[in-house]
Amino acid sequence: MDTSKLVCMISYALVIVGALAWGALGFFNYDIVGMTVGPENAVYVYDLVGVAAVVLIIQKAMKSGGMKSVGM
Repeated sequence: MDTSKLVCMISYALVIVGALAWGALGFFNYDIVGMTVGPENAVYVYDLVGVAAVVLIIQKAMKSGGMKSVGM
């Protein structure tokens, strides 16, 4: 498996986990991430989810040819 596929698979997993965590927070006011890793470390998990989302957006734009205008 090449590195880019691995990064995409990890990104998808993080985005799905992040979406479920935000859903639990929004619907039930229950912070799964904060309960799992501790409130002081939850910010790092949410940062990783955000980076994963950016990776997926860039990957999608590159596949559709949307990044050609910025030289990628």
